[in-house]
Amino acid sequence: MAPSDVNQTRHFDNAKAAPDSAFVLLDVSDSGVTLPDDLGDSSIDISQQNLFVFAEVVTITDDIVWHGHNLIICCSSLNLGRDSILIDVSGRPADGVAASAAGSGSAGNAGGSGGSVSLYVEQMNDGIVGGLRLNATGAKGGDGGNTADAKAFGGVGGSGGSGGSISYLWKSPTGRVFSTLMQCHSLPWCEALDRVSGLMKAMPESEESSTLQAMVDRYGRYRAAINACYVSAGTLLKRSGKLSATFQKTLQDFMAGIKSQLSAQGDPDLADDVAAENVEAFVKILKDAVDELGEFDVDENHILTKLNALGVVDSASTASPFRTAMDEVTDLLIGQLLHTSTIVGSHCANAPGGGGAGGSGTTITSGGQPGPVGEDPAASIFKEVRFLGRAADLKIATAVAFPDQCQMLLNKANYLFFKNTGDSKKEASILYRRLMDRLAFWPALSAQPTSTSTSSEGSTPTPTPLELAYEHLERVLKVTVSWREQIGSIYNQAQSFNNQIVAGCDMFGHNPLWVPRLNASYYTGRAVELMGILKTMEDEHKNMKDEQAALSDITSGKTAAQSAEQDAQMRVKLLTETNGPLSISADTISHFTPLLTRKVANLSADIKAKFTFDTGDALDALSNIAMAPSIPLALFQGGKIFYDGSTTVKDSAGVKVNKDYVVSEFDTAGDNLGSLDQAFSARADHTVQTGDPGGMKLLAAADRIESLYEEFKANIPADDGKELRDSLDELKHLATTRNNAVVAYNSALELLKQASADEVYHYKQVEAYADQAAKEMNPALPSILLWLQRTRDGYALEIMRLFDYASRAIYYWGLELPASSESTPSATAMIPVASPGPLKDSLSLANDLTALNSSFETALGAFAGSAPDHFPPSSPPSTPQHGIQGDYYRLNAAQRQTLQTKMSRDTGKQTTTSHYYTVTIPLKPGVLVDSEAREDKDKDKDKGRILMAERANIRLDRVRLWLVGASVEEDEGERRPLHVVITQLGDEVVEKSTTGEQVRFAHDPVVMGFRYDVAGLTAFAQCGEGRVLGTQMLPNYYYGGGGGGGSGGSPALPETTIAAVGPWSTWMFELREQENPSLDLGGLTDAYIEFGGFSSPFVLSQNEK
Repeated sequence: MAPSDVNQTRHFDNAKAAPDSAFVLLDVSDSGVTLPDDLGDSSIDISQQNLFVFAEVVTITDDIVWHGHNLIICCSSLNLGRDSILIDVSGRPADGVAASAAGSGSAGNAGGSGGSVSLYVEQMNDGIVGGLRLNATGAKGGDGGNTADAKAFGGVGGSGGSGGSISYLWKSPTGRVFSTLMQCHSLPWCEALDRVSGLMKAMPESEESSTLQAMVDRYGRYRAAINACYVSAGTLLKRSGKLSATFQKTLQDFMAGIKSQLSAQGDPDLADDVAAENVEAFVKILKDAVDELGEFDVDENHILTKLNALGVVDSASTASPFRTAMDEVTDLLIGQLLHTSTIVGSHCANAPGGGGAGGSGTTITSGGQPGPVGEDPAASIFKEVRFLGRAADLKIATAVAFPDQCQMLLNKANYLFFKNTGDSKKEASILYRRLMDRLAFWPALSAQPTSTSTSSEGSTPTPTPLELAYEHLERVLKVTVSWREQIGSIYNQAQSFNNQIVAGCDMFGHNPLWVPRLNASYYTGRAVELMGILKTMEDEHKNMKDEQAALSDITSGKTAAQSAEQDAQMRVKLLTETNGPLSISADTISHFTPLLTRKVANLSADIKAKFTFDTGDALDALSNIAMAPSIPLALFQGGKIFYDGSTTVKDSAGVKVNKDYVVSEFDTAGDNLGSLDQAFSARADHTVQTGDPGGMKLLAAADRIESLYEEFKANIPADDGKELRDSLDELKHLATTRNNAVVAYNSALELLKQASADEVYHYKQVEAYADQAAKEMNPALPSILLWLQRTRDGYALEIMRLFDYASRAIYYWGLELPASSESTPSATAMIPVASPGPLKDSLSLANDLTALNSSFETALGAFAGSAPDHFPPSSPPSTPQHGIQGDYYRLNAAQRQTLQTKMSRDTGKQTTTSHYYTVTIPLKPGVLVDSEAREDKDKDKDKGRILMAERANIRLDRVRLWLVGASVEEDEGERRPLHVVITQLGDEVVEKSTTGEQVRFAHDPVVMGFRYDVAGLTAFAQCGEGRVLGTQMLPNYYYGGGGGGGSGGSPALPETTIAAVGPWSTWMFELREQENPSLDLGGLTDAYIEFGGFSSPFVLSQNEK
């Protein structure tokens, strides 16, 4: 094999292989394959019986004549070099026989049997339909030999050749439109309108399609008008506080009618554009009323008069003009598809060959008998196909996707994804979706029992036609290896990487804000272990590319494959363990979903009770926003986001996926509340609510989320809406926390799916190496080189992942980038040499390792020279007083009330429910110690005081929740131990000491416990070390943390493993009745969060920052 590298990238675009049974040509380049030029001359003088061409683009410039052989051409796009092209695999003509001078004439030779042609084109066009002819007829039998012997007869004619087989499969724009249009007939009108609108550019030009376009425009205009009417009416209700109850009720009923119509199954009966024009005129009246608020009173009578005149557009009693136009186009497309099949069939021939004529004798009666006609062929297949993951897909008897060529295309897509630019990610997504479409039969195939399995009755399942076609490639022709595992792995990885692009994650499955909390040395140490294996794999791959490898050379790949399998197993374990990202995200979702649901319901009720406007869908939409960086939003702005969530993952750990947490749909949130509301109302599932974690998630950048909430706040009057605005802030934290956890769960699920597929893939690779070594594995197979390449690239990707994690860890620990970085330090500016990008070789990675170690030493040196402060100082032996406590935050009345509300959740056991109390407190720089401080003796010092105002780069060694007035059952030691579960949710802000810049990070949630004695506790001044019943191990999580440092001096720098967290995050406090017998919070009078830890002083004063 001699594949060619393109632009020195790590993937190759074409490969040829010629094992004994077949000539295989694979290609994924943009220029594609030219036939017959890329095979030799037009007669294709190839010794093998089988010729397989799998390419993205195939151009046929001349007739292909290859008598009696088997040809498979599968491509995405097929071009013809002239108007008419013939592919001829008809039987080879029979050779003649010599005449006999004496005795009977010789029997004629048999005509050659026709070969087979299997053609699959993913983008069929009219030029191919009319210009390509396929011939697999049997050859005519040879004539019998003549005789000159007057007493003998002429020879019997030779038998005709059997007819060959023809399989002609294709996909076409017409077929795609027809398939989608058929699905639209059963959809609600708004969803059908969206789908049909997206089809119009692909619709063949016709009078019927022009009519359908007019209906799309008419119904689209009407929908846009009533959407605008809904938004304008809602805005009027929200912003005006002087509307009569009757007017409000009428407008609210009107909005409910619009909402109902938008989600209705039946179509509005729109005979013309008059209805849309009337609604548009009414929208102008509503907008004018909104614009004049504050200057003029709302003219309710005028608006109601126009509203009554507007009327209601009823649903069509029979087929609406829109559905009628759809039906007419559907009928047209059926005719075109049948016409295409008829033309294709007329251009294909595979009849058996006729028998040869008998030889001549010396008289008319002494001629030989004619030969028999050849055997009839199997029925030819001419079919437009559409793989939809159904059992019907498996009835196709052609291996339309060659595993090795798909792997090459996946490598090309990965190369684009790993470049990590907006354009390259968009190109990668196109290729991933093409692979998913090509291999869309995989879900049905993966559900099919294999030949190694048995049914409950003990019988072996019968393979499907598609399975038999692939088994023939592997076991009979031996042109590929482990086809099933390859196809499954490729499909899953394409789906996973495309989903990661959509969710705003990089090639390692994380968004730019994410950081690990482990020491950078942990990651670089693991990477060093892998770099030696990578170098070995690079050498093996180079030897095979240069055709220098012998069997003894390539079998050493078994060791690398075993190591790769173990690495995949480790990734599965890390993802699925109890403190892994899947479990942590799932716990966060399950905890915050009921809190979020309750908050939305309460907030909506409070707004309705205090003001005169209805929140509509706005709160539900706001509560379904997830944070995303700008790149994926730019990729899919204005277009459909192609996301296909995984609901099943099979792995050695037996992980059960919570299908309720798998996102059904992604979209962008838009620029304002109007576009947000419109995006949410246009979701596929019109029943999605806040309590559905798997429902539509609207993606928005952090600043956009902030502005959307601020826009909603602007609707609340400033004089008496402070509590509601504070509640909106809490809703924002609850929603983004829950929804970011949902996105993290889906991202971790994609990583798990990849790791699980890799585990199976490399296991089969090891198995095949061991099995094939005894059978003289053919180094010329594309599979072998692609296996080595995939293993090599897998190691490179894993090392780059470890370096990426190390660079993020350095930034989180040290907050300083190397001086060589031109980027402004921020959470998206990682160590440049380790940022996601194209796969690197072992030499480049060695240079990255040197740069990372240097950066780590720089960050560590900054710690050593900064002499961090430790707060608070150690307590004196006497009874703790208020002044020696750590910095504290006092919960306000609303937060205390929330904490006193009993919650319940299902434990997963029958008839068992657990009860708990919880509150979520968002803290950010600048928050007041006590927002309710009073001018009395005890509270005066806290009035207007900012929490930890002079502390930068804070890393905590204690977090405590003190509850004054809480009661719990007494234990045997006459103590009343209260157990609080404390969680820092992971979205964190750290202030830099040098510039005062606030740097955002996102990491996994951190859970800790706090136990203390509440016996006799009546005031915060009594809270101190004497009541604490356990030690939080946070002090060991910090470079410079040492063991606490009681004097506040600069402690030693231990080689710790985990970075400490800071206070500026969202904190969740939970008290469970199961851990706190007889828990009673009814007498709660006060609550404080106390912090202690290490910090640095600001280099600039507060006024200079």
